[in-house]
Amino acid sequence: MLSRLKEIIALPLRQHKDILIFMLVIVSFHAFWKIGRETDENEFIILFYGIDFTPFFSKLCEFWTKIVYATVACFKNDFLEKQYCLIHYSDTDTGIRILWGCSGVKEILMTILAITFAKGNYHKKLWYIPISIVGIILLNYIRLTTLSLLVHHHSECFDFVHKVIFRIFMYGGIFLFWLFWNERIKTNK
Repeated sequence: MLSRLKEIIALPLRQHKDILIFMLVIVSFHAFWKIGRETDENEFIILFYGIDFTPFFSKLCEFWTKIVYATVACFKNDFLEKQYCLIHYSDTDTGIRILWGCSGVKEILMTILAITFAKGNYHKKLWYIPISIVGIILLNYIRLTTLSLLVHHHSECFDFVHKVIFRIFMYGGIFLFWLFWNERIKTNK
């Protein structure tokens, strides 16, 4: 009876081992990230396990602000202003501040880890991981640009879209890159 119960439990675990490993990697890294980070109340200073990453994230936020501003300015140039890590619309007095959490670093690291811990040839991973990183960067660009455009006339939707829709969007992107690896690349002879 006990051996039958073990078999009933073990069979689905063996069949879905890949997705369980993926989930374990993502949840573990998320916990590692949340536990190890410290910020000031304005989220300008960022420490990970006591190491100051503020200069790195400041440069990255400034980079994203310039890229997003250049894109949004193509559509909304009349009332658009840029200051350090802030994109501001003077006509509606709304804007978006690009912080360290907007950089996409967490999502890039999750993607790297998910593919690294997945089964498959490491030679293939050497080219697939950089492609996945570029994909996550593009998804982050879409996220930041869309949020910057959204906040101009629909600022009441910002929190929901930012915290729910685009969180699903980014984690879904990580999952799709992992799934493509798992279903197409690792088994491709």
